[in-house]
Amino acid sequence: MKISGLQKLTYSNQVIQKTIDKGAEPEDRVEIGSPGKEERVYQVGEPVYGQSITGDIRIHKKFHSNILDNDRDVLVYLPPGYWQDKNKKYPVLYIQDGQNIFNRETSFGGVEWGVDETAERLIKEGKIKDIIMVAIYNRGAERMSEYTPVPDPDHGGGNLDNYAAFVTDELKPFIDKTYKTSTEPSDTGIMGSSLGGLSALYMGWHLPHVFGLTGVISPSLWWSDKYLIKEIEQDPKAKGPSRIWLDMGTNESPADKDHNGIPDTLDNSRAMGEVLLNKGYKWEKELFYHEEPGATHSEWSWNQRVDKILTYLFGK
Repeated sequence: MKISGLQKLTYSNQVIQKTIDKGAEPEDRVEIGSPGKEERVYQVGEPVYGQSITGDIRIHKKFHSNILDNDRDVLVYLPPGYWQDKNKKYPVLYIQDGQNIFNRETSFGGVEWGVDETAERLIKEGKIKDIIMVAIYNRGAERMSEYTPVPDPDHGGGNLDNYAAFVTDELKPFIDKTYKTSTEPSDTGIMGSSLGGLSALYMGWHLPHVFGLTGVISPSLWWSDKYLIKEIEQDPKAKGPSRIWLDMGTNESPADKDHNGIPDTLDNSRAMGEVLLNKGYKWEKELFYHEEPGATHSEWSWNQRVDKILTYLFGK
């Protein structure tokens, strides 16, 4: 099936648990462990407030990674009714470039994705499951290196394996111990755009036992001479994550190096989609490829279609 032209588009350390009983709500529960070099306190983050913040969002400031030897803020969105059922477990979506996801005050160019508003609406309308979302801040100058699997001759980079280890071996265990998460791969997603989309696809493909759902938005598939397209095509493994959303805007870049009248960004995304179909992914059920008419490579364009992505990955 051709996509072209379609627009349908562990911690092994022993953990010591403490319960602080102040007669308050569940966030007073604390677990203390020793992941790696330093002790980590497993405690729900402080609430985040702001004009563009919607719903219950918590912040973990300067979350440390021993693997990467750096710190970053992490935001956690909790769905409506989270505190009402202590036994309920929630699907989780990890999102790259976390400063752009919920808060326009921290977003690139002052434009956020509005994922908190979108999720609140879709949950209340009964269109998606109640989900937790974890927005992982990028590290600015280190973003390119952390989001790319191999060095590019012109841009360097290539530290994605270590970043993936940070997410799976440090951040995810913390989230799972601190919040009421389902740890099933079918309930766990990774999503990002641009280089964040490239890294999401790479992590989903190589870690399907962790991330069964993958949101690949405007991915930078050009990286290192289309390395990821070739790697997945040549991989003897038939499939990676159980469900993939892959998209591209039609106005993301005017570049057309092969002079075929189609932007290179669309050539690349269509090629990636065809590789996945040839791997055996079932159209719509396991893979949804979408081209957004007129969309550019921008936070605003991603804001405009995030509802489609959440509905595909977490729809009821």
